[in-house]
Amino acid sequence: MGGKQDLRGSGILGEAASSVPGVPSVKRVVRSSARAYTALREHLASRRQSAQAAADIRALVALSTIPTGYLPWSGSALQPTTAQRLLNNIVVNERRRIVELGAGVSTLLIAGLNRSLGLHLHLTSVDQSAEWLEFIGSRAREIDPTLAIQCIHAPLRPYGSGPFRINRWYERDAIAEIAGPIDLLIVDGPTAGERHTAHDRWPALPELLEQLSDSCAVLMDDTHRRGERRIVRDWRTSNPDFAIRRMVQATFLSRGTSWTT
Repeated sequence: MGGKQDLRGSGILGEAASSVPGVPSVKRVVRSSARAYTALREHLASRRQSAQAAADIRALVALSTIPTGYLPWSGSALQPTTAQRLLNNIVVNERRRIVELGAGVSTLLIAGLNRSLGLHLHLTSVDQSAEWLEFIGSRAREIDPTLAIQCIHAPLRPYGSGPFRINRWYERDAIAEIAGPIDLLIVDGPTAGERHTAHDRWPALPELLEQLSDSCAVLMDDTHRRGERRIVRDWRTSNPDFAIRRMVQATFLSRGTSWTT
């Protein structure tokens, strides 16, 4: 041990190689390799971002055929590719009774899809903000007056036990208004992402599991975040009959006969 320390301290290990003409020192090789690795990671990340941006543009072009008018898209809304996969799932797998936790762009797109294809959808939209829910519900009815939409204002309340620390979830009396069977459950609420709210979406599946139809799907948004990824893993462990399909920022869980979209 002492001899190795002496060699390191004296620089002999690094200088031995450099003393041979044309052979770089160990330190230089390590530094060069580290720089190359970093550059490669940045290059691959840039390519992934470019590919995702191109996919989002293609999705937006497809979504532009849905008669919705202007959409109040924000950073917290579904990613365009996620929104397109969501509508694909509704059409291809004939999801007719839909519940969404967190109203927003998805609500308006579903209203536009119903108007465009005459699908006779029944949509239940739950949100923690009464004002936002009123705005989105009103816009959805403007887009398609024939859409059967139920808007439920569900304030957030402290939640009981779970596998993670759960700060709050929707008021149980409000959630009790949701009628099954549910063919598609969209989990994009309540607001989460902070350290103390990272697992607040966990109750969605346990609380509504009994109301899901035999052939159904659950979309969890924001699974690029650690909290939502942990929730999905726990859901899958507790419900092995669900298959998983991961996307960049969201994850589908499906049960029964479902076409991948």
